[in-house]
Amino acid sequence: MAVHTKGTKIMRGTGTGSPETFQQVMTIKSVTGPNPTRSEVDVTTLASTAKEFLLGLSDNGEMSFPGLFEGDDLVQQAIIGDLGADTPRNWRVEIPDGTKVAFSAYVKSFPLDLAADAAAGFTLGLRLTGAITWTFPS
Repeated sequence: MAVHTKGTKIMRGTGTGSPETFQQVMTIKSVTGPNPTRSEVDVTTLASTAKEFLLGLSDNGEMSFPGLFEGDDLVQQAIIGDLGADTPRNWRVEIPDGTKVAFSAYVKSFPLDLAADAAAGFTLGLRLTGAITWTFPS
């Protein structure tokens, strides 16, 4: 059955508490990613009759989250602060059917989108590092 995206939440870990506390990133309009891929390791030898490969490590890629900018939003302010951080933060995407996608990522970008006759926007860009943990509904 199809899953409606209404109610999907983007959650930013605060790095505090046990278990860690998460804050919702409000005004997100859509989610793109994650985009996991695996590298190829060429193991072809002179005795091979065709190219041979092994799959290498996963690269979970990047995610982007267009949203509406609100300068007084404390979570958006914290994300802008994360741009200067050299350590990744924990994140979760919570889909209304109960699926959760948890990962660690750096804030890679936060460009503003300011145009005439439009709402102020941004696109949060995350670079994932390490494994993704998928939790599915029972």
